[in-house]
Amino acid sequence: MQVCCVDPQPQPVLPPSDVELMRNELVKIDNFMKEIKDGKETPATYEGLEAAVTELNGIILSLDNSNDFFKIGGFHVLIPLLSCSNEKVVATTAELIADLCQNNTYCQTRIIEFNILPELVKLLSYPPNSKVCSKALYAISCLCRNNDDSIKHLETTNVVELLIKILQESDEKLRAKTAFFLSCLSNYDNFREAFYTANMIDTLINLLDKEEDSSTEHLLSALRAQVFKHVQSRVQCASKDYNLKEILINKRDLYGSKGEYEEAKEHCDKIIALCFPEDKS
Repeated sequence: MQVCCVDPQPQPVLPPSDVELMRNELVKIDNFMKEIKDGKETPATYEGLEAAVTELNGIILSLDNSNDFFKIGGFHVLIPLLSCSNEKVVATTAELIADLCQNNTYCQTRIIEFNILPELVKLLSYPPNSKVCSKALYAISCLCRNNDDSIKHLETTNVVELLIKILQESDEKLRAKTAFFLSCLSNYDNFREAFYTANMIDTLINLLDKEEDSSTEHLLSALRAQVFKHVQSRVQCASKDYNLKEILINKRDLYGSKGEYEEAKEHCDKIIALCFPEDKS
């Protein structure tokens, strides 16, 4: 009797898990950083670093993967990467941190524990129109969003003077992002006082007098947030030196009945009502 031998079916090869993929990229980063430490880096070293961080960023967009990235030791590479001499690597790392912190209290807390916030604030001193500055602002915004502990740590840095400098020197897009962040920070007493002390009102009004672009609505929002609960700021705004009321009325008239400017017009009306309560317009 002939026995038929059946070959066993080969077991399917499973793709590597996301944790394994993250570990692989971390190994690459460690190797590239060793090249730099040993003085053996080449342009390919920095290209490899940027590619590895970019690959990680694609993986950690899942909330579970973000948390796992911390658990496998991924946060230990963040400060060395932020300290890299290559701006592309630094900007890509700041974006990775932003996405790790996006609506993720667990990672926000770990970033604070690793003392990464002060390193991000330092990056705001890069030229305002650089990608490093923009991505650092993005990371700080994500880290502080709905997180009072992060806000308290941010208060201990020199972020206020840096944000005002960015407002004054940045392009339209970054100016809008900065003004939006300022309006969020103005919800906190300590930041309102710090903004007043740093004369942010002067900067905002001067920009509103000169600029009319996509950043204007955010500048108005920042000014409204600042004067809403800060009496001294309202007094400053009412000074005849600024001619703020006329600036706001002119903007409101410019917007007319265009629906896309409804929020900007509301900001104008609220600022006028708060800062010029005795006047009728």
